[in-house]
Amino acid sequence: MTARAFRPPPAPDNREGAPRRVGVELEFAGIAPADAARAVAAVLDATPRETGPGAWEVDGPGGTWEIYRDSALRKTERGRMLVDLAASVIPVEAVAPPLPLAELPRVEAAATALREAGASGTHDGALLGLGMHLNVEARSTEARDLVPVLRAYALIEDSLRAADPIDLARRALPFVDPFPSAFATAAAAGADWDFTAMADAYLDHNPTRNRGLDVLPILKLVDAARVEAALGSEIKIGARPAWHYRLPDCRIDEPDWSVAREWGRWLLVEEVADRPELLEALAAARLEFDDQLLALPGEWRKRSDAILEDAGLSPSARMAEGSPEEAA
Repeated sequence: MTARAFRPPPAPDNREGAPRRVGVELEFAGIAPADAARAVAAVLDATPRETGPGAWEVDGPGGTWEIYRDSALRKTERGRMLVDLAASVIPVEAVAPPLPLAELPRVEAAATALREAGASGTHDGALLGLGMHLNVEARSTEARDLVPVLRAYALIEDSLRAADPIDLARRALPFVDPFPSAFATAAAAGADWDFTAMADAYLDHNPTRNRGLDVLPILKLVDAARVEAALGSEIKIGARPAWHYRLPDCRIDEPDWSVAREWGRWLLVEEVADRPELLEALAAARLEFDDQLLALPGEWRKRSDAILEDAGLSPSARMAEGSPEEAA
């Protein structure tokens, strides 16, 4: 992959002046954790080490990769036996450490190595609902940096999903449900949100991690008490200053799929957030749309598509920039 494949966001550095980092999680089937660890280690010129039943680590230049089948089973006394028995139904995960954008081609190389080792993705017919998550460091945890991104995602989510619909198995599962329509409306009216107003609106409409964009890690980092008061303490949330973007499929066995391609889809969110006039045009259109007495299915997506196209932004075009044939 070339550097062009991972085009930088409008704000490539955080507010402290350091390059923003991106963590990547890949879910796949078809090969055992040991084989996956060896494939990743070959890319990183490192030696894999087993840390438990079905669990491996590989130290790379930017930190430690984790490769495992299931964290819960790994902690049980009979974990190794259960991991072996569950091999056909529990996917393997390869979790890269947060890396500067310039180092993401290394993740792409690891994905290629995993494919060559026999890893299969969500279209393989296993009905496992395999996904790829991006943990994109926020520019800061201040409202001025969070509110525009969250509003942008809520307003163009239908367009993002339509650009490359997720696998049927993942749609049937609740893990990447879209934001409720009422939250998109709230976001459209949320130009004046401060952090508290944003958090309250989000928690009111999204009391779950099961969204295409999970904002709970950021909210918990800034105001854990508010999150716990809304959701209770049963939901496990790792606090971190990152957007947990869960929408993409992992199609690791398909030659025309790439990590960079999905990065391009996320990039559109940040580009909209960085253009206040465009963001407010989408917001105004959404509020006008909501005033209709009757709306046909898919109508808001068509409207948001048209606004994005007029602004020179297209989800499918952004994704194509990161496709293997474009980046070759």
